[in-house]
Amino acid sequence: MVQLTRRAMGVSSIALLAGCATGAAQSTSAPAPRPPAAIGAFGVDLTGRDLSVAPGDDFYRYANGGWVDRTEIPADRSRWGTFDILRDKADQDARAIIDELAASSGAPGTNAQKIGDYYNAYLDQDAIDAAGLAPIQGEIDQVNALRTHEEAIRLIVTPGISLNSPIAAYVSLDQRNPDRYCVTITHGGLGLPEREYYRRTDGQFPAIREAYQAHVERMLGFAGQTNRAQSARGGAIGNTHRRAALARGRSARA
Repeated sequence: MVQLTRRAMGVSSIALLAGCATGAAQSTSAPAPRPPAAIGAFGVDLTGRDLSVAPGDDFYRYANGGWVDRTEIPADRSRWGTFDILRDKADQDARAIIDELAASSGAPGTNAQKIGDYYNAYLDQDAIDAAGLAPIQGEIDQVNALRTHEEAIRLIVTPGISLNSPIAAYVSLDQRNPDRYCVTITHGGLGLPEREYYRRTDGQFPAIREAYQAHVERMLGFAGQTNRAQSARGGAIGNTHRRAALARGRSARA
């Protein structure tokens, strides 16, 4: 059932993109016949089972053992399974649609023309390099002019400007009541995997922070920042020093 549901999701995504690309109106004619299942007679790979194992002893092996034995994880992947295969197939189908539209374009004003133009602009590296930061210089100037937390929040929520916030707020399903939506507030994430990467002074963590600081400084350089070393140090490891100072203060008081 999970395989069937996932496949339906992948096919629906491609169908939506194809419909958007052609800009065709909804048809009142009878729907096209459903194509046969790609796996088995009804979309479940019964050959993936290992019938030498009793389901009561090891149900995972009984249901998946045959597939596991004959499947190798691709060299460029860290995992491989039904979801990954379906996602890869959906990506290939979407790429084929977009490549076709980018090569042929469409009538002015149609979705086909918009998709083709958007993708071709994305691939035009020479034009991107020539424009530099000019297309977003206005937004950069607004960021540099920020002086208060209120100004920062007002800019973050401005339509048309894509900025991240230390605190993320969005509308989502209520985890305690799936029949309603509610405002969800959470942290905006970290640059490094978790907080211990900022706190610990043993092992590989100091070297990781140094490499991360160099990366942040390089990114700020691309954005034309002149004080990028100081800003990178404050963003990458400044919190580490502040936490250490706070810990020393607590120890002294204790």
